[in-house]
Amino acid sequence: MEILKRLTAVLSCSLFWGLSLSAQPIAPYDILINEFMADPTPQVGLPNSEFIELFNRSNKIIDLKDFKIVNGTVSTILPSFSLKPAAYVVIYTRKTGIDFGTKDTIQVTKLVALSNPNDTFYLKAPNDTVIDAVSYDLSFYQNSKKTDGGFTLERTRTNGYCNSTAWIASNDLLGGTPGKRNSTAVDSTDKTPPSVERYFVKDDKTLVLTFDKSLNRVLSEQTPQYQILEGTKISSSRISLPFFNQIQLTLSSALQPKKLYKLVIKTTLQDCRNVPLSIPDTLDVQLPEKPLRNDLIINEILVNPEIGGSRFLELYNRSEKAIDVGGLKIIDATSGDVKTVLTSFLLLPKQYIALTDNPLYIQKRYKAEAFKFSILKNKVPTWNEASGNVTLYALDGTKSVILDSFSYEKSWHSPFLATVEGVSLERISPEDSSRNASNWQSAAEKRGFGTPAQVNSQFRNLEKDPSVSSPFWLEKNSFSPDDDGFEDALLLHYKLDKKGSVADVQVFDSNGRLIKALTVNELLDTEGVIRWQGERIDGTKAAVGIYILHISLRSPNGSISRQKLPCALATQF
Repeated sequence: MEILKRLTAVLSCSLFWGLSLSAQPIAPYDILINEFMADPTPQVGLPNSEFIELFNRSNKIIDLKDFKIVNGTVSTILPSFSLKPAAYVVIYTRKTGIDFGTKDTIQVTKLVALSNPNDTFYLKAPNDTVIDAVSYDLSFYQNSKKTDGGFTLERTRTNGYCNSTAWIASNDLLGGTPGKRNSTAVDSTDKTPPSVERYFVKDDKTLVLTFDKSLNRVLSEQTPQYQILEGTKISSSRISLPFFNQIQLTLSSALQPKKLYKLVIKTTLQDCRNVPLSIPDTLDVQLPEKPLRNDLIINEILVNPEIGGSRFLELYNRSEKAIDVGGLKIIDATSGDVKTVLTSFLLLPKQYIALTDNPLYIQKRYKAEAFKFSILKNKVPTWNEASGNVTLYALDGTKSVILDSFSYEKSWHSPFLATVEGVSLERISPEDSSRNASNWQSAAEKRGFGTPAQVNSQFRNLEKDPSVSSPFWLEKNSFSPDDDGFEDALLLHYKLDKKGSVADVQVFDSNGRLIKALTVNELLDTEGVIRWQGERIDGTKAAVGIYILHISLRSPNGSISRQKLPCALATQF
């Protein structure tokens, strides 16, 4: 009798779980891609095999039969496997001798291949619902020593699955934690509201918004979430697969050139965990125009990053146009290295954007988290630290339009820096030529030696005082070359009536001794700036004191004019 009771209980339990397996529908993010090995060699401690680990974060027992792991046009179909709540399963290509230290594994004939540097893959249910997705690159490791292989990438939050970038290299001594809790896991829940990461105008009736988190798939396609304040209306909204973080808005009528529109995103919009916007988000929208020369300029460049760091290039829109940076070309003309801006991004007038292959590093290294949405992931040329060229151009049909170009030298940096690793060159004035060496200066130490996607630490206004009648004048007659971002260089401005003048500019101390020749028979433009950073002829720093600039200007007709300007080299206390 007792045996019959037990058998009945077992059958009842089995029937219950069987019904549960079929009765509980799968929902997005019930299962998470929790860890994966894209580059198993050189081995650290785990088997020499790529794998993908899934985690069941729901309270359901889920049969994985006919689930697919998809990478591009290739997919791996999973066999039947009962994945219990809060359980893990490791999926890998069938191979003898492989032991991940867990019995909860699925061996498949061929697991989709994962590219070492970057890739995108996702998990899809039998009903074609995308359950979870990952798009990674080397920056996800957040540790340059672990990008060579042997370490997995781990999801840091199972309660933060709306953030598709919440990944980091494993801290486990074996190089990963297949089949168990991640070594980098934190239990906190991500409650940060979603934000617009970037947006662009696809055409005059289509806007595309990219958010920093996956959105509620139903609410995001309801047009009342979005409103154009005047001129047109939102007629439809469509969300993109597989990350559900990009919205395409179709307008009822076309945007008009030169007109600024206001797009409001309401607080009813939610991320995939139903966290709403904290306040309405208002975006300026303007129909982009084709850029011409000097509309978009090179404003800052880091060619010599610290070990494990990344280069960056900053652009500034000095025009009154809205410009889509997508499709622009960046070339080092000395080496022929060309990179294309692959992501559309609407850059409004007087705004900055920085391009780098590792935005997270640049944000942290240069304390630029507040400007993270203007730091765009994109490869830049591998510039030589000693000298090179930076040319920015756009394609207009078959014609190339050069927007800005200059060739730099390492000597443009402050002569008093012990090293220029991690130190950017900043353009002093967007109004002066990029080809003028005196218009570039090392970023200030007090600003972290770089200011990506923001106003330069060495920015100066070069507008001439209307009371000044002479062709040469000093912006300030004192300076303190201490790399604090405040008057680090003496700037001698000039504005000439004609082209073709040649200048000699020399610095003498109060005793009449030559300290530095700033220019020797230099052909000047009609206007510009000549810089003195306080160095002597031998490269050492000049002493605090009074100095005299001797200026000799020879005009195209042969006439010579001379001018003397006193200045003071001071120090900050």
